[in-house]
Amino acid sequence: MTYLSPAEKRDRRRRRLRALGLFVGALIVLTALDPFIARGVWVPDREGLDSKDFYATARTIGALWIWGAITLAIYLHDRVWDRAGSVFLATVIAGLVAEGLKRTIPRDRPFDGETIVHGWHHWRPLFSGFSNDSNLGMPSSHAAVAFAGCLVMAAFMPRARWLFWGLAILCAVSRLVTGAHFASDVLVGGAIGWWWARFFEPIVPDRARLG
Repeated sequence: MTYLSPAEKRDRRRRRLRALGLFVGALIVLTALDPFIARGVWVPDREGLDSKDFYATARTIGALWIWGAITLAIYLHDRVWDRAGSVFLATVIAGLVAEGLKRTIPRDRPFDGETIVHGWHHWRPLFSGFSNDSNLGMPSSHAAVAFAGCLVMAAFMPRARWLFWGLAILCAVSRLVTGAHFASDVLVGGAIGWWWARFFEPIVPDRARLG
């Protein structure tokens, strides 16, 4: 365990408070702008979009199965579970947390098919998502998984961190253009993924950087 001086601990607390403040501020702003962003970026021809390789690839970044394959590849390369385990646990737990939160405080997606279901947010009763989880959008589990996996990989490959950040953001944007999520949905999902990536990445020894 790394020793931190009192000054370093204070600095860490300040950074965390700043990050929390930025997140809360962004969430308030995006929540207010959600309906306008949703209408502005929505692509009505979802079937046509689904057929495009670029969109399908962006969406897949948030799929657990792709991170399962990456986990296996890292394990076969390392023959130990430190890096592979971090990727696996960060993505799976981020996805489970997002799905659990989605059912606990259920909020509908912005669109259903080719129609706007609600001009504003529509919340269902607490915990009702466990009995009916159809059309729930808050938070985006794809964004949670994508950010968890990409940010752990960014820690392992720091020279390529901007590539991984870009892939995570690309997945988040892909959920907006089809009307699957509000912007605030992907923000919260991304924050969940970021948290679990930060939680598991320090567990890995310093040697575990992909060279």
